[in-house]
Amino acid sequence: GSHLICVYSYQTPYIQQIFPPESIWARVFGLKDIIRQTNCTSQDELILNTSHDWPVYVNPGILLLLYLTMTLLLKLRKRSVHGQKEGARIGQQELELTPLEGNGTTEETK
Repeated sequence: GSHLICVYSYQTPYIQQIFPPESIWARVFGLKDIIRQTNCTSQDELILNTSHDWPVYVNPGILLLLYLTMTLLLKLRKRSVHGQKEGARIGQQELELTPLEGNGTTEETK
């Protein structure tokens, strides 16, 4: 999840000032400036950097979707393993009770 946090936090002007998009560190870590730095006077404007190809813009959304999918699958797996343990206990009790009932109705009681 830290990779996703880095990608999103790099879009803030403060982090882009520390690591400019042209710097070696931004390029080594693959940080792209999707949102351009603007003046603080126009806070309601969002200016996108249109010099990138479309995968750069789609990457953060796809990462978020993959992380959500992975957490849902891990939660489902945990539930199914827990459910199988409970089912095994119930099945074991039934197997233990079956011979006792069968022994009680055999020829010995007749």
